[in-house]
Amino acid sequence: MGTPSAPSRLRVVLGGLGTVGSGVASELRRQSGRFELAAVSSRTRPAERDEVPWVRDPAELLGLQADVFVELTGAREARGWIRAALARGCDVITAHKELVAQDQAALEALAASTGARLRFSAAVGGALPALESVRRAASRGPVRCVEGVLNSTSNLVLTRGEAGSSLEAALAAARKAGLAERDAARDLDGRDAACKLALLAREAFGAQLSPARIPCDAVDAVLLERAQRARERGASVRLVARARRGTHGVSAEVRAIELPDGHPLAAQGIENRLRVDSADGSSELWTAAGAGRHPTGVAVLADLLELARTRATATARPRAVRA
Repeated sequence: MGTPSAPSRLRVVLGGLGTVGSGVASELRRQSGRFELAAVSSRTRPAERDEVPWVRDPAELLGLQADVFVELTGAREARGWIRAALARGCDVITAHKELVAQDQAALEALAASTGARLRFSAAVGGALPALESVRRAASRGPVRCVEGVLNSTSNLVLTRGEAGSSLEAALAAARKAGLAERDAARDLDGRDAACKLALLAREAFGAQLSPARIPCDAVDAVLLERAQRARERGASVRLVARARRGTHGVSAEVRAIELPDGHPLAAQGIENRLRVDSADGSSELWTAAGAGRHPTGVAVLADLLELARTRATATARPRAVRA
């Protein structure tokens, strides 16, 4: 199995070299005193040739010795890769919000059974520390409501649409900004925000919500027309994800809501905004860029740095991704 890497330097294997993954790889190289990028995987060989080994299939990374497996592929197969890494005692960082929203409890139980750690800050909010902020709020007392604009692609489309842009042109702008995938259906139909809301609800209320059962409104040409009319009245239409505790449990929804100018959730462009209302009457609001190479990469790096700090103060133990 070999000698584990020194506590001050994490050995990282990286699955996925897309917009976010390539940014993370560059940052790991820049911070070589803290991290060793041991191997990367992507569908095509990276254009830059360096000393870091490349494999096509992320599953091949699981045969390498590493401290952390960073999964940024978004692939369906990622569930198996993440489970295999955790089962071997390897820490995992992922931005795969749908997977974590569906399997968080099972994945965390598996991690606990092997002493591994699972981190997924990049799954919600990008540069906005959404999960951490809600967790801190809940630690101070009961939370009444969590709500926010959680999807940058749909918000940019709405912002452009209220100014007169067509759905096609607004979506093209989102793609040019590095936000939207070729298939942006999950961004526009609310499913992406629903997955993020499910993760936030678990932190706020301890509730295990199924994203598939959260009702969602969609951003389409009809909604853009509504947004244009609202803009003429000095208001904005935004896709707001909301979870609240009521007398019959926790309810959740992702709805297109008309907000007056100056409203705390009237986010512009790629902004994400999150508000947490506590049972004592206090409220907190956070805002930050929510997607793209830099914001999401920042969240991944924050998780890596947190793992490095925790590992440096813990009893050293080998965590190798090796059968």
